[in-house]
Amino acid sequence: MDQQTVSQADTHATIDVPASTPSTGRITPARQAVIEILNGTRLALTHHEIERQARANGIRFDRVTLYRALDWLVANGIAHKVAAEDRVWRFNSARANQRYHAHFHCKECGTVHCVDFPNQEISIPLPADFKAERTEIMLRGTCASCAG
Repeated sequence: MDQQTVSQADTHATIDVPASTPSTGRITPARQAVIEILNGTRLALTHHEIERQARANGIRFDRVTLYRALDWLVANGIAHKVAAEDRVWRFNSARANQRYHAHFHCKECGTVHCVDFPNQEISIPLPADFKAERTEIMLRGTCASCAG
């Protein structure tokens, strides 16, 4: 799982992030580095994978800084956080104009891929007086690389 390369950039839309906002603070160099790493892949990445990619890009920051940057990005809707079956948090870039997307967890190699689908309302009947705030969809199976 950890031997994957994080250079699988494609043409998915990413969020334009302002340099600073009054309510959320500024984009620090560490936050910007993490945003660029997440924008450059369709995979949801672990802390370790993000740290390794940052080092490959010549960027070094300690783990506490990385954890804080990721927490800030998630809290501000710039990144998403998802846990796979191995109970390890993975992070991916929020997509511009993409309200819904799913994740695909490969049972063979452990990668978690982002899967976009058309913006549409997901309707699941809830008990009376329940209000859903977000929807998470995790598909499980075998990715194209592992399927052969």
